[in-house]
Amino acid sequence: MFELGIRVAETLLDAFPNIPVVKGKPNPEISSHYFLLNLKNGLTSQEFAKRIATNYQFTIVYYPNNQITPQESCEEMANQLDVKLLNLKENFASAKTLSYEIKDEVLYFQVTYQKNRILQKDEILMDHLQVKEATIKNGN
Repeated sequence: MFELGIRVAETLLDAFPNIPVVKGKPNPEISSHYFLLNLKNGLTSQEFAKRIATNYQFTIVYYPNNQITPQESCEEMANQLDVKLLNLKENFASAKTLSYEIKDEVLYFQVTYQKNRILQKDEILMDHLQVKEATIKNGN
């Protein structure tokens, strides 16, 4: 699972070399972390991979050039995500979600994957925006 996380992290970091940053905020109620990409301080790809491998879910909130830009820029980035991450699902164990959403001129890129777990829908309040997430809970 850790090697899987490394591949995912390296794919993301290779696709976006100008964004060296991943900040995480844990949600204690579910087994997931949400990662905010910005330009202030970051994790190495191995640290990022470790979080992906252990938490099974992450959401990237991408501000092009670390600023709110016109929606067209977000759509352009989303198209790049579609192209560069098209084969990413094959790297996931039981990949469930690989999608993006544009809200208030911000691109939310969401990936959810699981291994021996049950996914349930939930609403998570993130940065004062309601973004639909697939939360991961133990099957027990």
